[in-house]
Amino acid sequence: MSAYSVASVAAGWECTVFITSSGEAYATGGNSFGQLGDGTTTSRSTPVHVMSAYTVSSAAIGSTNNGRSHTIFVTSDGKAYATGSNACGQLGDGTTTWYRSTPVQVMSAYTISSAAAGGYSYGVFGYTIFITTDGEAYAVGENSAGQLGDGTFAWRSTPVQVMSAYTISSAAAGQSHTMFLTSDGEAYGAGSNFYGEFGDGTTTSKSTP
Repeated sequence: MSAYSVASVAAGWECTVFITSSGEAYATGGNSFGQLGDGTTTSRSTPVHVMSAYTVSSAAIGSTNNGRSHTIFVTSDGKAYATGSNACGQLGDGTTTWYRSTPVQVMSAYTISSAAAGGYSYGVFGYTIFITTDGEAYAVGENSAGQLGDGTFAWRSTPVQVMSAYTISSAAAGQSHTMFLTSDGEAYGAGSNFYGEFGDGTTTSKSTP
């Protein structure tokens, strides 16, 4: 990408998305489930321009170790587009269509400021957290460890609001745990805490942050 001014980058299992300072998105690497968003399942060793009709501000990639990645693009006008693996509903389009190779708009009723994408190391599991410009958090996808933070272990294909009592500024999605950061600087964890991921002095997992 030496010919471009790159503003940010997202990396997942075998794939990468570059965002330029002018809001162009370029994707490269493994593409078995359409995670590059170029309308194919052809892997690329040279970055290809994707989401060319939009000005892209950020991207998030959730991955598993068998290439079942999914990618969320957030545009400069607060729209979210999702592509790739969707077996758990992690794209948030209300379906569990196995995969999509062309990005589809999701969370269309909201203005999105950022997204976080996670994925379990084995299998088809993936999930996504969307943060709106007014500080709401919405979670979707696989939830076996309670990582969506909705107080259940139910998988979701339609995003559900979580952390509704708080104004959320950002989220980070791991393998099977999620960290939420509030606007007043508090951090909350949900999902697996088997290794003490939350930093709360315990190894107790939680489905409610």
